[in-house]
Amino acid sequence: MKVIHSPQKSEKEIQEIKLALHILGDHWSGLILFCLLDNPHRFSDIEAFATGISPRTLTKRLQALEEFGLITKRQYKEFPPRTEYQVTPKAIELKESLMSLKKWAKKYCHVDQSDSSLQAH
Repeated sequence: MKVIHSPQKSEKEIQEIKLALHILGDHWSGLILFCLLDNPHRFSDIEAFATGISPRTLTKRLQALEEFGLITKRQYKEFPPRTEYQVTPKAIELKESLMSLKKWAKKYCHVDQSDSSLQAH
């Protein structure tokens, strides 16, 4: 199959978008970052915020976001142990984009509060 690229988009621009979508395009990463934008949170807080995420998936996404330099993990030396996650300056730069996505979803998507299903309109 022949790939046709838009003449207005360079290969570099295409690769940049592909990489950004690779990092943020899964089901949970944007939501996790949205949760952490204003304050650091513990694992259980993020899990409660991202309704439906399994602990295993949340752990994997937090690790990936940390590897990409979008969040940091702070472990406190207390008993019982406490760990908090917070966004980095790199992730704070995504705030405007996440707010634009939220605004777009409010305009074009319908959330059924009774079963949390999403529908485009």
